[in-house]
Amino acid sequence: MRSRELHFVRGGTLATETRVGHAAHMKTTSCVGVVLLLLFAGCANESPDVAEHVDELRTMTPVPFDHGSHALREAVCHGAQRLVDVQADITGDNAHNGLVDADPDDGGWDWMVAAGATTHTAAASPENLYGGTGFGLWAARTSGCASLRLLEGALDTGLGMQQRADVDSPPDFAFGLRLAELADNPGFAELARARYDAKVAASGGAAALGAQIRDGRHAGNADALVPYDLGWLVISAVALDGAFPNAGYHADADAYASIADAALAAPYFDLDDASQPFYITGVAWAQVVAARAGDHTAFAHARARLLATQLADGSWFSDSTTSGGDLQATAHALQTIALTDLHHARVAVRRGAGWLVQAQASSGAWNDPGNTETPLVEGDILLGLVLSQNELDDDVLGSTLRVAARPHAVRASVAPLP
Repeated sequence: MRSRELHFVRGGTLATETRVGHAAHMKTTSCVGVVLLLLFAGCANESPDVAEHVDELRTMTPVPFDHGSHALREAVCHGAQRLVDVQADITGDNAHNGLVDADPDDGGWDWMVAAGATTHTAAASPENLYGGTGFGLWAARTSGCASLRLLEGALDTGLGMQQRADVDSPPDFAFGLRLAELADNPGFAELARARYDAKVAASGGAAALGAQIRDGRHAGNADALVPYDLGWLVISAVALDGAFPNAGYHADADAYASIADAALAAPYFDLDDASQPFYITGVAWAQVVAARAGDHTAFAHARARLLATQLADGSWFSDSTTSGGDLQATAHALQTIALTDLHHARVAVRRGAGWLVQAQASSGAWNDPGNTETPLVEGDILLGLVLSQNELDDDVLGSTLRVAARPHAVRASVAPLP
C-alpha cells in the first residue's frame, strides 16, 4: 500500500487529504429498475447516441422502492438518518442531540465528521455543502424513506440557506427548487431563483460565470471539475426554466454546457489522461455537459472511458495515481450515468451501487480508510443510489461473492485548498 493524495469535491472549493491506499472488496448486484432525477438524453428504449441538440431536460420524480430492492432501500434510509444525526438542526431536536445543543443552528454540516461523533460541532457549517448534501435527504425522502425526520432535515437545509446569503454553489439552486416541490413551499424556489440571479449578475452574465469557473479551475490544476461545476449549473438552469419559463434560463443552460463541452480538450480536461486530479468526476460529468450540448462524439468518448475504468469490484478510483475505489467518484459515476442514459450501462451501475451499499458502516455512515466521514460525500452517495435504485438483489448480496470489508488506515486531516 502507498500513501496518496485524496481530493473531495465540494461546491466551489476543494479539500485534500493524505491517506494510505486500501484494498476494496468484491461485490456484484442484479435486478433492474430505474429512477431519474433529471434525464438529459436517452431513456430505457432509446439509443445511447446523443441527439444533435437536447432541447429540454426531462424531470422525473423518484418512485417508491419496490420489494426487490431491500438492501438498497435500507442503505439509503439508514444513511439519510445518519446525515440528520450530524446536521446542525434548526427545528426542535431533529438531530436527536438535545433541544439545547452546541451546534450553530444553521442547517448545515461539518466538512468532516470525526470517528464516533454523534453531533455537529459548534463551528459554522461551510457555505458550499448545503445543496450537495441536502440532495441526499431529498433523494431518500422522495424515493420512499418514510421518516418525517428526513423531511425536517431537508427543510432545515433550506432554512439554513435562507439565513445565509453566501450559500450559492451550483447544486444549491437545483436543491432549492426540488425542496419547494417536496415541501409544497414555493418560497424555496423563489430563494433559489434570487440566489442564482444574484450570482449570475455579479459575474456579468451566464457566459461570464461559466468562463470564470473554467478559468479558476484551470488555474488550480482542477480542469476535471469544470464539467462538474458547469454540469450542476446546467441542471439548476434547466430546473429554473421549468419553474420560471421564458426568463432566459434555458439559454443559460446552453451557455454552461457549451463552455464545459469546449473544455473537454487541451489545454483543459483530457478525457484520455486518467492521471489528472478528479479524473473520474470529470469523465462522469462530461457526459452531462456533452449531452446538453448535443456533442455525440464527446458523450460517447466519456461514456466509453467511464465504463473502461470501472474497477473489478464495481467501484471507480478518483484518478489513476490513486489506488482502490473512491466513494465520491463512484457516486458521481452512478449519478451521471442515470442522468444521461442508464439503460445501456445497467451492469456497471449495479456493480457500482453494490460496492457502495457494502461499504456502508453500521452507523449508516460511509467512512474513508481513516474512519472519518464526509457528509457531502454521503449526500452524493445517497443521490447516486436513489438514481440507480432497484439495481440490487439480496440473494446476490448474500452470495459467496461478498467478501470482508476493506481495512481502514490512518490518514491526515483535511484542509481546503484555495
